[in-house]
Amino acid sequence: MWRYNRIRRGIALIEALVALAVMAFGMLAVAGVQVTLRQNADIAKQRSEAVRLAQAEIERWRAFTSIGLGAAGAVTYGNLVGIVLPAVSGSNAQFTVARSVDEPANLAYKMMRVDVSWVDRNGQAQSVRLSTAIHRVAPELAGTVSVIGGAAGLGNLNPAIPSGSKPLTPTTSGFRPPQGGAGDAVAWVFNNATGLVTVCTTNALTTAALAQANITNCNAGNAQLLSGYISFATGPAAPSAADAEVPPGAALPVTIQVLRTLPAALAVSCFTEQFPLYVSYYCAVPVGIALSWSGRSVVGGLAGLTDDPVNADAANRRVCRYTRYQDNRTVASGTITNAEHPLDYAGVNGPLANQNFLIIRAGDNALAFACPADNPATLMDTTTWRHPLS
Repeated sequence: MWRYNRIRRGIALIEALVALAVMAFGMLAVAGVQVTLRQNADIAKQRSEAVRLAQAEIERWRAFTSIGLGAAGAVTYGNLVGIVLPAVSGSNAQFTVARSVDEPANLAYKMMRVDVSWVDRNGQAQSVRLSTAIHRVAPELAGTVSVIGGAAGLGNLNPAIPSGSKPLTPTTSGFRPPQGGAGDAVAWVFNNATGLVTVCTTNALTTAALAQANITNCNAGNAQLLSGYISFATGPAAPSAADAEVPPGAALPVTIQVLRTLPAALAVSCFTEQFPLYVSYYCAVPVGIALSWSGRSVVGGLAGLTDDPVNADAANRRVCRYTRYQDNRTVASGTITNAEHPLDYAGVNGPLANQNFLIIRAGDNALAFACPADNPATLMDTTTWRHPLS
């Protein structure tokens, strides 16, 4: 009996040791999980700080104060270049902020990337990257679909002159409308104060390459600039006010021309440039002795365009113009101006910018889609109205 009890006591001791071992392994596992969770939380906190630093740098440059070069350190569009900024101390890491900038040739924007890097507690390199486009738009003209041009801007530069233009002399600027290929091409010389255009030729391939030496054969007459953007909301559902504010459709190849009626009948072909979400257009409309013109701009070049308001064919497209009123009131009535994008322009005596259009689907085969109205809850006026094709 005594021997049996001693054996039992030995077995109980082994069971206790096994239980302690199992508990020890479990505690080690729990400790390991806690270490991993702490490391992940640490990295998440650092990543959050890095994103905040990158966003702050982007927002700082989105709020640039002027177009041109400024004093050293000034936040101006001209000063936006790549640079590695001084190290920033975070709550538990040291961050390096690097800014890189690409400026596509002959385009009025810069691509900006902000890389924030750091080393975590384990000695591993970590980084985040945010990217954005910074557009070359004067701050006083930003934030609106319809910017009314005509008044002299900063530095006596008419604000309707394309932002990608190049200074040629103290009183003139040059612009090469978007054209493909080499050889002689059209170049425009702007009067900085009035915005009047002189049409010339050039062998320069980009606006940046324009110089007085390569601008030749200038027309003796003058022209007024008409320009704007064509956006697309061609989804299967009827377009909404939100679609007019931020058109979601991919850009399609379109053409635009001005059917001038005064000083004499003339069809003026415009230059277009297609981007992923919109098409920009530029027209130089010849003017007479009075330096004015009258007529209508029309969009074409796209199969299936219709100006029938009851056409509901899903294969067709409708042209809407951004304008303050959903009707066809005239400039002569005194209730709409040329800058507000009327059906017909009358007596245009200055450049007109941001004369914008929206292309929508005609319908869903059952319901004809209407050009979207404005959302009064937002600050941006994006009223549209159907526009004819001739």
